[in-house]
Amino acid sequence: MQTVRQEGTTIQTATAGDVLRQAHELTFTCLGMNGLLDRTATWSTNDRSLVFRLQYGSRSFLFPADIGRVSENRLIQQGNALRADVLLAPHHGSRTSTGEDLLTAVNPALIVVSTGQRRLGTLPDPEHLRRWREKKILPLITGQAGTITCRTGGKHLHVSTFTGERYVLDGSNGEFVRER
Repeated sequence: MQTVRQEGTTIQTATAGDVLRQAHELTFTCLGMNGLLDRTATWSTNDRSLVFRLQYGSRSFLFPADIGRVSENRLIQQGNALRADVLLAPHHGSRTSTGEDLLTAVNPALIVVSTGQRRLGTLPDPEHLRRWREKKILPLITGQAGTITCRTGGKHLHVSTFTGERYVLDGSNGEFVRER
């Protein structure tokens, strides 16, 4: 921050409800947590993480950083539009995040879990993986699949992995199907 200030760079503090970018079919919005948390309480660094939603055409992505269930529930209580095709698993899919209420509010077709190979078996939480698969949500884990890339022109949604897997969102049932 000292270098940023010395360089005279403008600092923008995102707050819940701020539309950070809007152009044509794209909207990038801050949903929280700055502006949603009671300042008189002590919040963990993780629960204070910024949460962003990207909408492009009819496709959407939710990036909840490292928030846990308390912050997830705060987001839901605020009545934010959380629905998204792709959810970046909060807090790497740990057992303290990605609660049932958040899953219901977001209703994702894909959950991307950012975690290393050494954490496989614990991240994401095995119970989460079971629930996601039971709900027909495709989980992709960077520790297994490598870099995960999502591409959209606003209508179709294509996902590819470093290991060569390719998926497309099936408009008829709202699930990702593997491309052959």
